[in-house]
Amino acid sequence: IERRLVPKVLIATQTKVMEAVADEPGELLPSVPLISVIPKDAADLWRLAAALASPVCTAIAAQKYAGAALNVNAIKLSAKQVLALPLPSEERAWNKAAHMFRAAQLSTEPAERHRYLVEMGSASCDAYCVARDARDSLMAWWQNRLGSAACSRSIMRHN
Repeated sequence: IERRLVPKVLIATQTKVMEAVADEPGELLPSVPLISVIPKDAADLWRLAAALASPVCTAIAAQKYAGAALNVNAIKLSAKQVLALPLPSEERAWNKAAHMFRAAQLSTEPAERHRYLVEMGSASCDAYCVARDARDSLMAWWQNRLGSAACSRSIMRHN
């Protein structure tokens, strides 16, 4: 248990989008069906969370792993599959996505949380260098899957 009480990102599996929560103080213990990802450098915690929760990682995971859970639309990943997901290459946009993800996680209002998540999604598309012609359709697809319910779930309410 003590080895798990470190800063980490918790990833919910069996969801429509990649749902993540950054456990900066290292207080949470993962249990099934959560996967924990411990960054090599704790300073990268929010960046890692934003990358994993991004529309890009959701699209990759949905393409490869959707339908493996109890719901045909749900994404079910193993820890090894999460670690195989790509990281962004554009640093400035990745930092902005991390900032927006942190704001979403700390927000107590569902509408505000949703707005920050959409901003995080947009910035992460820039961080992954998604072409402009693909960006609009990716964001529309991701926001449809994200819905408003995901923005009020308790996984995002870690303070």
